[in-house]
Amino acid sequence: MLKPPMGMDKAEQALEILRVLPSLFLFMSAPPKRVREPSEALVHALEEKEDPDAYLKKRSLACPVVIVCSSNCFLAVGGVPITTFLKDKVDEGALYLMAYYYTLHLTYPR
Repeated sequence: MLKPPMGMDKAEQALEILRVLPSLFLFMSAPPKRVREPSEALVHALEEKEDPDAYLKKRSLACPVVIVCSSNCFLAVGGVPITTFLKDKVDEGALYLMAYYYTLHLTYPR
């Protein structure tokens, strides 16, 4: 599970590792009903025609999330985009995510 997927560039590998990260930890409670998988609390890769603003409005969790677009990424807290960075730096997005939890004294989602 922790081996980087082969045949992908570094950004895609980092995104796949972020997606499987929640499966490494046992959860006592189920994710909220509107969340498709536990990794939605950490990262979301937008579909080709999906609008980032529309996704943030319908998102049920208020915790920080890394949103990956076709050319760049951004970190949003609640429905507000906070930080924008290049897609090839998506591995740094995990560091940004942890930093915002620490700096803003946020609690982790169930």
